[in-house]
Formats: sequence, C-alpha cells, structure tokens
Amino acid sequence: MSADELTGNRLRVLLKIVVATPQSSMALTRQWVGCLASVLLAAVVYRVWRRRRLLDRLQNNNKAGSPSPIPARGSFTPGLWRVGRFSGPSVSFDVALRRDKNATMECLELVCGSDHADSKRNVRDVGYVLFEKRDVRGDTAFVLRGMQVNPEMRGRKLSKVIMAIWLHLCFEVGASPGTIPLKKPLICLVLEQFGFTPCMADHAALQVEVSEVHSAAGGNLIGLWATDMKKLGSVISKRTCKSQKMVFLSERPAYSSPVYIHTAYELPEDLALVQCKVREILEGNGKLGMREAYESLLRSTKPFTPRITWYNPHTGL
Repeated sequence: MSADELTGNRLRVLLKIVVATPQSSMALTRQWVGCLASVLLAAVVYRVWRRRRLLDRLQNNNKAGSPSPIPARGSFTPGLWRVGRFSGPSVSFDVALRRDKNATMECLELVCGSDHADSKRNVRDVGYVLFEKRDVRGDTAFVLRGMQVNPEMRGRKLSKVIMAIWLHLCFEVGASPGTIPLKKPLICLVLEQFGFTPCMADHAALQVEVSEVHSAAGGNLIGLWATDMKKLGSVISKRTCKSQKMVFLSERPAYSSPVYIHTAYELPEDLALVQCKVREILEGNGKLGMREAYESLLRSTKPFTPRITWYNPHTGL
C-alpha cells in the first residue's frame, strides 16, 4: 500500500469518528482531527519533496559526468549506482552498486541484473554479492559475507564471473578482499579457484567432499560428505540444503573435490596470480567503471552510523 492510500484510509477513519461523536465534544474532536490531518498531509508532502530532490540530485550528478543509476523505463533508479555492463558469450547483464539495509554494519551489494524499477533486487537478477566495508588499521577492507546466483541461471559458470567482478571492484578501489567464516561449499570452491586459502588457524574448519549427484526427479544435486557427518549436519542445516539443492551422502564419493567450510578465506601471498585470473575472465567482456561508481555512492549517501548491538564486527559473529 502506498503512502497516499494509507493516508486516505486514515482520514476516512477520522471522519467516521467525527460523525459518531456526540455534539457535546464535537468541537474538541474537530480540533484533534484537524491536527492529525495536518500531520499526515505534511508527511506525504515531505516524502514527495524528498523523492523529487533525490531525483534532481541524481540527474545533476549524471550531467556532471559521474556514473548514473541503472536506467529503468526511461527514468533514473534512486539508490542504485551503475558500474557498467558485462557482455559474455552466454549472458549479458548490468552491474550496479547499492547500500544494504543492515543497521549494525556497513554493507554494500554488487547487483548483477537489468530492468530495475527500484533499488531492490528482483527475480530477474543474475545474482549478487553481499560484502561489508571495514576500516582495518586505516586501510579499507571488503569482507565477503555471501553470494548468490539465480537458480534459473545456474550451470553456466556465472559464479566465477560474479566473483571476478567483485574482486575487480576490490582491486580498483584499493580495498583488501577477505571473507567471514563461510558455510557454503560452492562459494569456498570458487574462492579456492582464485587462489584463496582457508585460515587453518580456525579450529572449527571442516573438510568436506563435494560432488555432483543425479536426482531421481531429474536434474543435478550437490552431494556433500565428511568424515564427521554429525558435525557437518550441525554446520549446514536442512533448510540450507533444500534451498541450495544439496544432499548429504552416506558414503564417500568416488570423484569429488575437497574444500574447507566453516572458516574464513584469505588472499594468497602472490596477489598477481589472482589479478591475472580476474583479467582472463573479464577482459574483452565490457567496461566496468568501478572506482567512479563507488566514489559516487559514498558522496551521494549519508555516512554510515551503526546502531548499538551485541554484534562483534571484528569477528563477524
């Protein structure tokens, strides 16, 4: 329900109260109704003015040469900063940045998709990356918190493409990439393909064998096996298995890929190797203006102020 419809419903309720009120207190009730109606009207006017001001600001930024939000239906999309467009052999999509609504930590989202009517993600998006912006001893760090690929787009090796775009963003703005302790084996496999290594100092790390399993209902599933299946069940819930199309295997598969989960991943010492793999994936597939879009996002939004919480931003837990 829009703000105007909600305001209209409230005004109708107030009119019913006026009609049902006795004549003795009619004057007092009319005063209260008038005050409340003025407040609601002022709220609607403020919302319209604020949206108009934001649209004007975005249009002025675009005229000045700064990256514009993703165009949708011939207009601007407030809250979404366009980075560029990726044009691959099998799929093409727009890339944009937006602020996440997390109130306890400063998180950003790298959204891969087109046709946005607003800044929210939609079902047509190819995928997105959720990461946290941290200040570590005066330097900026981007901490990966999650990544998702649209179920309809899986099987096209897009996870490597989206991860390469995120790493390209980190290198362009001078941020050090890292992760929180991850529980999804597929994300860990992608990170290892780029040269990331698990933090073996974390005693909670669990090695898992990942394989492809054919489902009787049709399609493929991700099979997981570990020497400690009880611990694996405590790390990955049944709900996660169902949503990610994963199953636990009773026996060790003949062909599998080992990976560590329930641990954070860090960059290797040879950073040039990671940058080379990123260039191999993205070179010749479009132009991405990472630094311009990132700086425009920081200029056009309010500085982040975290709320008081029991969350520990240093451990990610």
